[in-house]
Amino acid sequence: MIAEKAATKGLVVVASRPDGLPDLIGDQSKIKQMLLNLLTNAISFTPTGAEIEIGVEFNNGHGLDLSVRDSGIGMSEPELERARLSFSQTSDSPSRQHGGLGLGLAITTALAELHGGALILTSQLDVGTKATAHFSATRIQ
Repeated sequence: MIAEKAATKGLVVVASRPDGLPDLIGDQSKIKQMLLNLLTNAISFTPTGAEIEIGVEFNNGHGLDLSVRDSGIGMSEPELERARLSFSQTSDSPSRQHGGLGLGLAITTALAELHGGALILTSQLDVGTKATAHFSATRIQ
């Protein structure tokens, strides 16, 4: 489903995963849902022909980060805060041109927190957004 959406837009999805990653303790279906939500957002807000990066980073002693970086429209600081709210999109356009209900980041934030972690969003207008699901060291085995 995700690969098909990305291919339809001509997006290149690049994944990097270092060798020797420890196991992540958690509800695997919810962790997959978090990644699906982040990828869906990245695909929706990235222009045709651009690139999306998926990465995993183990921060020894500090936990594990799962990130999705796009080269999409980006968000301002106020938009970053609003993006976390349920049924919210950052565009003020009544047409909601990017579709969706505006639940993806709210759900992902809640799931990250239920796993003892956090969703970290960094963004710059017209450059893109990086969404990182951080899992604390207590979730690493």
